[in-house]
Amino acid sequence: MNVYYGDSEFIGQVERKMGKRLIQLMEGGNTYAAAIIGVNDQGISVIIRETFRHISRQNVCSFPNKSKDDNRVHMNESVARFMRDDESEGDDEALENDWADNE
Repeated sequence: MNVYYGDSEFIGQVERKMGKRLIQLMEGGNTYAAAIIGVNDQGISVIIRETFRHISRQNVCSFPNKSKDDNRVHMNESVARFMRDDESEGDDEALENDWADNE
């Protein structure tokens, strides 16, 4: 499962096993939202949240409990640099407001 900024800018991938699980759940009718929550030297941290669970998937957990390292999203370093540069210009508040508006 790939992660894109907007419609076309590739920024990374969800770990293979988790990505496969989420794709299956989306094909079954679940929907998800994602937001960038942090940028550091290792890359970008993204949070994925279930926004709708289809009735046929009511007893299926989207994110089973695992260690923190098992659900990492791997990001392109050039995007991490771009995001760090944007943060230094005070765009954090705009990103937070955009995420809050989508909740």
